[in-house]
Amino acid sequence: MQIPKSSLLEINRNQLTRSSDINQSTNIENILEKFSEQILLNKCNQLINQLTDDILNRLKYLTHIEYIRNFFLFENGSFMHQFALRLYSKLSHTIHERLDAFTVLVSFDSTLTMFGLEKMQYPLSVIYQSTNESSTTTKYIIQNVQLKYDLPKELFIIIKPDHMDIYQKCFAFVLQVKQAKYVLDQLVFSEFRVKNRVRNRRLYRHQSYQLHHEMFLLRARLLHAVNAVNNFVLTTFHTAGEQFLDKHSNKSIDIESIINFHEKFLTALSIGSLLQPKQQAIRDQLMKLFEIVTIFARRWQLGFDSIKIEHINKLQSEFNQTKQFISIVLKPFLPRMIDSPLRALACALQDDFYSNV
Repeated sequence: MQIPKSSLLEINRNQLTRSSDINQSTNIENILEKFSEQILLNKCNQLINQLTDDILNRLKYLTHIEYIRNFFLFENGSFMHQFALRLYSKLSHTIHERLDAFTVLVSFDSTLTMFGLEKMQYPLSVIYQSTNESSTTTKYIIQNVQLKYDLPKELFIIIKPDHMDIYQKCFAFVLQVKQAKYVLDQLVFSEFRVKNRVRNRRLYRHQSYQLHHEMFLLRARLLHAVNAVNNFVLTTFHTAGEQFLDKHSNKSIDIESIINFHEKFLTALSIGSLLQPKQQAIRDQLMKLFEIVTIFARRWQLGFDSIKIEHINKLQSEFNQTKQFISIVLKPFLPRMIDSPLRALACALQDDFYSNV
């Protein structure tokens, strides 16, 4: 029996039918794929929102940041001021005085007690790492004092251990800046004059006027520079902290934004502490400045008999070189740093009106 041949019309109809079936199947697959993607996207957003809410509310992320700012960045001025004063006064007693672990721990515990803070219920403690180094910098400038903050492990997704190292370096730097300011503030003119007039009447008549003038003038210049550094550091820290909090006031914030905001906050702190690689030369010179300050203060404390005009001239020369180096390094950046703390520091170091007295 012969099978009749399909007409051209029937062949086209069959091809269209099969093509339609294929297209329909493809459309269904696309719909299912898009539907699945939407379900996954919604689920991911839900989980991200839950994680963000958990970090902000249950783990109190911003509260921990506030604690870190208060203590590592000296935002809690009263507490950190009292703690630092105890350390500075210990270092200021004699020219060879050095810190030890016991002094640091007692100073911190007594400060906690002074402010009514329970040591066992507070996520903060202090550590002192002794060193066998005998360099001038180690002897005079405070270092090796560290804060230990017990951060919940769940927050490590945002505040990583290497981030805490940055906070630690910021704390150490502020502690050194405050020390330089403290030792200069402790140099009282009236005590220096009265004490040495009585002990050295003849020497006072012939030599003391010039020496007193140079001592007082150098103190004023050093204090002017240290105050400029202190204002730069604390202004940078405070401004970065306020901007950080403003960004978190947005209710639509998510975990990615939280991580991004914290990294930018750390970058600003690194600039304020001069931790950026391109700032290393400036930081080294500031350490030299702090060393000059502490040596000058100890000369003052030793008394008039132990001071010679040659000593003062040497310190003045070292200070001028240090200040000039920092000014030269910062000068090319001045046109680009409009209304910034770093520009204010550069201008303050350049505008040394005491040098013409």
